[in-house]
Amino acid sequence: MSCLRFVLVALIVTSCTNIVTTQNFEDLGREQSVQTVWIVDYGYHSTLVFQTSYGQVWEFAYGEWEWFAKRRDSYFRLPVTLLWPTSGTLGSYKYQSLEDYMNHLAQFKHEIYRLEVSSEKAVRVLSELKKEKKSYSAQEKTLFNSLYNLNFVELPDQKYHLFSNCNHWVSKHLNRLGVNVSGVRIYSKWEVRQAGENM
Repeated sequence: MSCLRFVLVALIVTSCTNIVTTQNFEDLGREQSVQTVWIVDYGYHSTLVFQTSYGQVWEFAYGEWEWFAKRRDSYFRLPVTLLWPTSGTLGSYKYQSLEDYMNHLAQFKHEIYRLEVSSEKAVRVLSELKKEKKSYSAQEKTLFNSLYNLNFVELPDQKYHLFSNCNHWVSKHLNRLGVNVSGVRIYSKWEVRQAGENM
């Protein structure tokens, strides 16, 4: 019963919105080179999407290894997945063009949020994510999930739970891109603002 109460309280808390505040590059006179990245909210999880200078699109997603990667997503596993720290997973896929990615995305109900960030930071974060994925893939379990079109690798030392989920992961990497995120980050509900913008 105590676990049930905890889940109910958590669901109430998740009504809060994650506020994403981007830098106002117009105020800088476009002195910095900027690049577009996207937050994609599928409802059940959020992902981070990059486009390279060659036009290729990379989607990265974090989740729970059993639930997300292996699709052992029966409702009876939900309390364990949320309340008990278990192995995380990093999923990724490279599309040859934005059009290819949008065709994939059209299969799902989703919300997409466009952000402008420093090109230098975007290139660095994307490179580090690819290196992290390659490093884990050399020693941990991997699999391809055809539903999400993502190649997954298990992250046994990065535990997934209610307070360390995909939204926290996306927020962490947005911070590295120079984007501020406020809110509880438990739920996939986003609002994008520009620095200096009134509420």
